[in-house]
Amino acid sequence: MQKFKKSLRLQSFLIATKKSGRSIGFVPTMGSLHEGHISLVQKSKSENDVTIVSIYINPSQFNDENDFINYPKSLENDISLLKGIKCDVLFLPNTKEMYKDGFSLIDVDLGNLNLILESKKRPGHFNGVVFIVHKLFKIIEPNKAYFGEKDFQQLLIIKKLAQSHFKKISVIGCPTVRDNGGLAMSSRNQKLTAKQLDFAKKAFNLLKNLKEIIKKNSVKESKIFVNDFFYQYEEITLDYFEIIEESNFSLVNSVIKNKMYRMMIAFKVGDVRLIDNLKLKI
Repeated sequence: MQKFKKSLRLQSFLIATKKSGRSIGFVPTMGSLHEGHISLVQKSKSENDVTIVSIYINPSQFNDENDFINYPKSLENDISLLKGIKCDVLFLPNTKEMYKDGFSLIDVDLGNLNLILESKKRPGHFNGVVFIVHKLFKIIEPNKAYFGEKDFQQLLIIKKLAQSHFKKISVIGCPTVRDNGGLAMSSRNQKLTAKQLDFAKKAFNLLKNLKEIIKKNSVKESKIFVNDFFYQYEEITLDYFEIIEESNFSLVNSVIKNKMYRMMIAFKVGDVRLIDNLKLKI
């Protein structure tokens, strides 16, 4: 596995790669890799000649400085994991490299994606995400880029970014990878105690049960059920639970047959904030 810290050196490698006609897959990460990340890398390897993974914890997408400072880091283990699955290239830029021209807002028409749920709860978060992915896409110019569906709102925003600025890049959404208890894999999970992990898994099981409640009753009943569930436990706090229509990422108060929806949830276990979502079709 080749490692690059400077974008110019990486780009020299990429010029030769593209001249040879080889396709490039890209998986951007913030490190502290887990099975979810590994599944993205393996997907890229199966569809491209060369796979590049980046590890960079981007400060501008954290609206909480403590969250940025305490974000889990495990670079040696990350490198070992990537070598183990024969990743081709690891890009390890620092902040001086990524922000040498400063920060700027990238013009992308996001519609509802920039108004509700994570955008509302974490002001400025997606501005930082779009800035850094734009920067990485510009440096690497991959054929395909891979993102997990756990961060569903982010996935849709990156697709909008590609449609606006990088029409030759295909953004591929990949299914959420879960542990045996159903909890979505997340770098933040390692900050949870065993007891807190159990509570986090309860929240996922809640989502599974909600499908039947919505089918038999209503969206309103499902929200009451969710609020009652979180009220039982001091250890977990609901941030939001909403149902969105996938086609336009709008909040809905009712569902109809043959349309695709997503149940979207964010909650805190102790001081750790987690998000999740599940498809819903009546």
